[in-house]
Amino acid sequence: MREAYDDTLTSTEEIRAWANAQTMHEGLPEFFPKYYKRRAEAGVSIRSFMTDNPETLELCTPENNAKQARTCRFIDHKKYNFSPELNIYDNKVLYTSWREKMAELHKMMHDLLWEKLKKTTE
Repeated sequence: MREAYDDTLTSTEEIRAWANAQTMHEGLPEFFPKYYKRRAEAGVSIRSFMTDNPETLELCTPENNAKQARTCRFIDHKKYNFSPELNIYDNKVLYTSWREKMAELHKMMHDLLWEKLKKTTE
């Protein structure tokens, strides 16, 4: 996992992501604080949809986001809770699953967009 995340530091563009800080930090507790710093130092920013659980909200403060080159949009964790992480950068996709199968993340993404986008036809 560490090597996969290290590869994101080579990105030539902003990383687009879906993430849950709570499950990420449970999976690799000592890794992520250092990774965030290294990513920012490498000049790789991230724009992430994240669950709004307490650990994620603590991580995504304006001060932390500025230091860690991160922009977050929050998803209601009571309705759309997920643990897999998805990072899209350059021509690569990084999936990490901390608890459930990847299909669950994709179903949730579909349902969330279905709910938010306007109907075009009936």
